[in-house]
Amino acid sequence: MSLETGMVSVEEQRHMLKLTAATQCDQTWITKGGSMVPYGAIADHILVNNSMPVYFAGTYDLEEQGTFAFGRFPPYCDQFYFIKMAHHYVKTTADLNMLKTEINGISLISRLETAFHVPPSNLETHIVYNLENYRAVDFGFRDAIHITGDLLYPSLLKYEAALELSELFKKMEMIRKPQSIKI
Repeated sequence: MSLETGMVSVEEQRHMLKLTAATQCDQTWITKGGSMVPYGAIADHILVNNSMPVYFAGTYDLEEQGTFAFGRFPPYCDQFYFIKMAHHYVKTTADLNMLKTEINGISLISRLETAFHVPPSNLETHIVYNLENYRAVDFGFRDAIHITGDLLYPSLLKYEAALELSELFKKMEMIRKPQSIKI
């Protein structure tokens, strides 16, 4: 959320982007508290002492994450902020090769696309939504509020992420297809 301030160096951006990608959930699993971490989910926070991902707000304990109080599904905003991070990095550096970089065997661009599809959305409207028994935090600073139904803020983030992801794919395609020169 602070990248656009210009106070985060390119080196720090690259490190954060690679660390976030490396901690993206690589297999769906159920927490001790009965919550689900789906394939492609982005960690809510990463522990400083061991770089381990915690997917749910409200704890710094790997074993105790994912309780009803903070939802049964990781926060929806994190997936879209991951895309925003990559978009900002490419926009700032013009380093399109970063998108092809493999992290744990999967390219960054593939990881971004997978993350985009994690939050459940209405098939007709594409609005992100919450069900009571399958609830997630819609946005980080409202992590203790139980919100269900159609979700405005993550849907706005999804819209922005769709535009940003589209732009990244277009830039990659331009590299693959050299522009013809008309004389």
